[in-house]
Amino acid sequence: KVVLAGQSRGGILSVIYAANNPSVAQGVINFSGGWMGDRCNVYPDINVTLFKEAGAKLKTPTIFLYARNDRYYSDASIEKYADAFRSSGGNIEFKFYTLEPGANGHSLFAGHWRIWTPDTDAFLKRVGH
Repeated sequence: KVVLAGQSRGGILSVIYAANNPSVAQGVINFSGGWMGDRCNVYPDINVTLFKEAGAKLKTPTIFLYARNDRYYSDASIEKYADAFRSSGGNIEFKFYTLEPGANGHSLFAGHWRIWTPDTDAFLKRVGH
């Protein structure tokens, strides 16, 4: 088994793929995941819907890594994504970081690896990697 990981659309797709293929992944790492940004004004929020559906099926351990001041998703939206996944039964560890002033939270993966590496290393150890 592998650990799936992705950033932005890749993050939500990793969660969805693992939910639809439960024997594939030993864990899932979601960096700033979502399908559409808040500015798309889709109602109901497609990200909440997708995370809720995935959480109902996925029992594999996941870690959701987000940062405040994301230019695609508001802090409130990000918290809704984690809550939707958790409330539908998803096995989630949720980390919500604060970056330096003015930093785009959506760049968490590429530009701020020192922040998330300790939590990710601990997660990988827990899932046997």
